[in-house]
Amino acid sequence: MTGTDAGNYSVTTNATATADIAAKAITGSITATGKTYDGTTAATTHGTLSGVVTGDVVSLGTSGAFADKNAGTGKTVNMSGALSGADAGNYTVTSNATTTADIAAKAITGSITATGKTYDGTTAAATSGTLSGILGDDKVSLSTSGAFADKNVGAAKTVNVSGSLSGADAGNYSVTTNATSTASITPATLTYTATPTISTVGQSLDALLSGSITGFVAGESLGNATTGSALWTSTASSAQSPGQYAITGSGLSATNYLFSQAASNATALTLQAGTLPTALIPLTTQMVSGLLDTPSTSSVSAQIASATQSGGSSLWTEGAQPEGGTQAGHSSAQTETLTVPQTAHGSAGGVGDRNALRVENGGVRLPDNRLSFN
Repeated sequence: MTGTDAGNYSVTTNATATADIAAKAITGSITATGKTYDGTTAATTHGTLSGVVTGDVVSLGTSGAFADKNAGTGKTVNMSGALSGADAGNYTVTSNATTTADIAAKAITGSITATGKTYDGTTAAATSGTLSGILGDDKVSLSTSGAFADKNVGAAKTVNVSGSLSGADAGNYSVTTNATSTASITPATLTYTATPTISTVGQSLDALLSGSITGFVAGESLGNATTGSALWTSTASSAQSPGQYAITGSGLSATNYLFSQAASNATALTLQAGTLPTALIPLTTQMVSGLLDTPSTSSVSAQIASATQSGGSSLWTEGAQPEGGTQAGHSSAQTETLTVPQTAHGSAGGVGDRNALRVENGGVRLPDNRLSFN
């Protein structure tokens, strides 16, 4: 006791009492660390405390999760924290409930290949791609495109390629692919197709055979895609027996094409029995060599268009003289009258028309439906 009169008293007191010690309020700060996309919302967090009494053993345990799994910057992370340590009970903590952090796109690898093709006149290339590094069931695919370095036929040609990601989870990845690949362009096929031809045994085939070439890609033709000239030949000769024979096309070459024969070419030529389909009688072999009978005193005249030989003079059959003069001096531009001896049958082979006989391609054209004078 104390005071002026304290000596006048003796005191008895209680030995104990009770009171509260309130936990000290401190502050926690929680942060989250960015990560590379891993297909989950898991977040790595850590926290710091301010207000802890020196020497006390207290720490802040934290946890957190991204709002979603997808890659992005400044993404919300939901967090919580709790105190731990020997002196943790002496404190209460208040901490932030959210923070932000980034989820970076995951780097993956794409492999792009190109498929060979038949020449089509373009550099377009068919490509495909595969990916490595995709997580779980993520929906990601590699869209690809490509073009040959040039359009021409060749083996192991360079194809410039590129790729991009698509699919529901494509935004969570970044892809690196090869920039080139190789593939071949093989020649397209041009087809010689012979025109079906009917001829008579004995008739020359040289001027009869023809055909077409098909199979050019868009924008190309004989003129800009081939060199040479188309030739049409046959295994048959004009003297062979009646039947069907092949007509073959040849003569062309091309950088970007191969050549084939149409199946129908094998029987495109038909040789039939009979006389020549046109009444064209060679002058020197038919008119002179026994075709006309012994002439009588009368004669008929037929107009003959003069045919020019290489020397520039008119073409005349042996023994036939133009009216009004001989061969010499007659111009090839003139129309001459040839006196044809009358046959013993009473007329010049039944030819009564002055216009019935014409020189044509080195022979005499007889009237329609007449194949001889006899």
